Amino acid sequence: YSWLEQYVADPNEETLLKVNIDYFNSASQRAINEIFTILSRITIKGKKVRIEWYYLQDDDEMREAGQEYAEITNLDFKYIGYLPE
Repeated sequence: YSWLEQYVADPNEETLLKVNIDYFNSASQRAINEIFTILSRITIKGKKVRIEWYYLQDDDEMREAGQEYAEITNLDFKYIGYLPE
C-alpha cells in the first residue's frame, strides 16, 4: 500500500486501474477494498479515477462484486465481460 499512498500524494490527472480477478476470498476482498479506498482520495483532489472491472461473461457474482465496490467507493467503474480462452 505504501507505493499507492505515495502515488495518491501526487497523482496523474486521470488514473486507470484494470482489475481482472477470477476468484477472491474475504482476505482479498478486504485488500481490494483498501486499494479502492485509497484511490478514492484522488477524486477529492478533483482528479479522475476509472476502474475497468473485467469478469467472465457468465460470472454474475464477479460482476455484482464490482458493482458493490462501485457503490461503496463512488468510483467510475466500467464492466467488461469476456469469454474464456
